[in-house]
Amino acid sequence: MMIIYLIVMYVLSLLLAYELAFTASTRFIGKSINDTNSYTGYQNAITPPMSSYFAITLYIVTIAAIVFGFIKYGLLAGLGIILGFGFIIAVNRAVILPKENSRHFRLIIIRSMGRRRACYLRHGDDLRAAVMQELLNKLALQTMKEWP
Repeated sequence: MMIIYLIVMYVLSLLLAYELAFTASTRFIGKSINDTNSYTGYQNAITPPMSSYFAITLYIVTIAAIVFGFIKYGLLAGLGIILGFGFIIAVNRAVILPKENSRHFRLIIIRSMGRRRACYLRHGDDLRAAVMQELLNKLALQTMKEWP
């Protein structure tokens, strides 16, 4: 049972590290295409809508798994689970997962923005479509400068 629990916790740590890296990426890219010095820039505008649902679900499942560890294995093991979980998240982000300015995250963001723009046009929301097109143009110009 403990082996299965540790495997589940590792998978959760990998998913949580990915979500945290993606959030850092949207903040980094949102700030980089912004003309002002705000903390988040256009982070909210460029973050894919499903990202928040995925994050909330992941947080709830992670908290439930940690609580299960406390209940099943006791206080000391529960504290060890939290420390190990945090350490593994840091290792996953540093070694395995793409960095915040990676091509991987940038392409996910660009595809999501393009899909949202098309959806806005389909539903006759020309103002939102124009704003999304402006953000896509800024991101495309920045991407062309950075990538060969």
